[in-house]
Amino acid sequence: MLTRTRQPIFEVLGLSTGASTGIANLAGRLFTALRETCGSIVSELTVRRDIGQLSELEDHMLLDIGLARRDIETYVREGRSDPFGR
Repeated sequence: MLTRTRQPIFEVLGLSTGASTGIANLAGRLFTALRETCGSIVSELTVRRDIGQLSELEDHMLLDIGLARRDIETYVREGRSDPFGR
């Protein structure tokens, strides 16, 4: 049978306070890594969506907005430099 206790979990498990700080730091680092990974996935999905949408345009429409079909991925991933240096 389980009993409830008000002791911190690290004390129940017989860990020192220093170990609990290490566990908290590890959990924080794991959470940060997970958040960054999710952010990267969302960014990549956005880039792929934008590339797909631009790829559906006809060549003359791409030229109207100053894009060549071969440059779509580069422009979406890296942006465009200003030809006038502004």
